[in-house]
Amino acid sequence: MVPDNAAPADGFSIVDQTHAPNTGVRAFVGWGAERTPAVVIPLTHAVRAATRVTNGVAFSAAKSVEFSVGDRKWSEPAAVIECQDPALLRTFSTLVASVLQSLPPDPKWSDVNVAFQEWERLLQRRRVLTAEEQLGLWGELWVIETSTRTDALVLAWQGPERQPYDFLVDELAYEIKTTHRPLTHFVSQTQVADGPTAPGVFVELHVIHDDASGVSVSDLVERVAHKTSELPTFEKKLLDVGYSSNDRAAYGVRNRMVTRPRMFARAAIPCVRQADQGVSQLRYRVTLNAELEMQPTDAGDALRRLGLEPASGRS
Repeated sequence: MVPDNAAPADGFSIVDQTHAPNTGVRAFVGWGAERTPAVVIPLTHAVRAATRVTNGVAFSAAKSVEFSVGDRKWSEPAAVIECQDPALLRTFSTLVASVLQSLPPDPKWSDVNVAFQEWERLLQRRRVLTAEEQLGLWGELWVIETSTRTDALVLAWQGPERQPYDFLVDELAYEIKTTHRPLTHFVSQTQVADGPTAPGVFVELHVIHDDASGVSVSDLVERVAHKTSELPTFEKKLLDVGYSSNDRAAYGVRNRMVTRPRMFARAAIPCVRQADQGVSQLRYRVTLNAELEMQPTDAGDALRRLGLEPASGRS
């Protein structure tokens, strides 16, 4: 989006002009004063607004920006979105494209502000996930990346929305259980009790640490980002989980699949049948009975819905 040979000037340096494909909203791409990638969106009216910085992305209003493109020079108010952290460049590019696509042809500050606020909320969710959360995210990303239906699974990914299941595919709910100890998992009562929101199929992914040939959460994020055409949705869901490219170094643990995914119907998962009144949000560890694994025909059909072949087990 910004060529390497662009020379920054004092203040903001315009490099190129762009238009949103569907709405025709115009914007200018360039460098900020600190050679940070930035996008300037002309506005219909000038406003006063304090600069807001959220985890590496700055958002501000400029009362009057002097533009010089070719032989033409003019001034007008503008909104400025700036990427202050190079690690966030892909997220920033996706954010800007999403904001531009949602604006009317002649945007006011309020239009840009509303469009940016959704991303701002997601950027604020940044945190380093616990080891257990990272293992769970690894499994969900492995399924998305390995699938022949990557785009469909990005859209079907429910985990970031804190549903009791990870994917809802063709009206069948899947819960992905990634573990270093086969047949042993933590579950919540909402995942195993009968109900309209309970997952119908549990998919066990048995993994081991493998620094030589395994893949990390960050590796899988990059693979999915390059594979999917639903990048804005994928980026939003990653941010909703709390994952940020700023923290890539914190997600270096590499795992490798040991065996094919194992499939269990919800009825095969042990659960607490009764609890005292007032008890809620139960979470406990269960040990699965290997003999209750789904029959090959049913398991194969459930895997194929996910875009996985029954023999899938690569890292």
